Amino acid sequence: PPCDCPPPPPAAVCPEPPPPPACPELPPPEPPQQCPPPPACPKPAPARTGEIDGKAIIGEVEFLTLQPGNLRLEARIDTGATTSSLHAEEIVNFERDGTRWVRFKTGPGRDGERVEMELPRERRVRIKGEGEETQERPVVMVEVSLDGHRRRIEVSLNNRGNYEYPLLIGRNFLRDNAIVDVARRHI
Repeated sequence: PPCDCPPPPPAAVCPEPPPPPACPELPPPEPPQQCPPPPACPKPAPARTGEIDGKAIIGEVEFLTLQPGNLRLEARIDTGATTSSLHAEEIVNFERDGTRWVRFKTGPGRDGERVEMELPRERRVRIKGEGEETQERPVVMVEVSLDGHRRRIEVSLNNRGNYEYPLLIGRNFLRDNAIVDVARRHI
């Protein structure tokens, strides 16, 4: 049977879109602006020669001055030793005005002779060296200086005649005072 439906509407035809507008002619791009270099930071004040953070740079062997006596002695620097040790011969303990003292000879001094010293004894320590029996040694206070770095430290007295150096400097002088460069000597 024939359809009583009205005919479909004609298909809609969309008009052509308008062409895009033409881009205006742009001038060539400018080169990027260069930022000025950052301001230079001030350099820290240079440390004195042979210092880092106020600590002396020292070698494994150095000349130090010991007071009293104004002795200039060559010393072995030993970061493994807790305390320092000074060569001493003819050690005699005695009492003066109720205080314990020690008399000993050390050196050689500036004239090449041994120097006799008398100092109050601070205490006694027991030291056991490798392969040695325990020794009891007197301990005295001395002032040690190296290139302007001074420190009052305890040193144990010991006959170091079998050692190459009359003075062994341990951590009680080195701590917060020096940095050791073991590849160098007499810096």
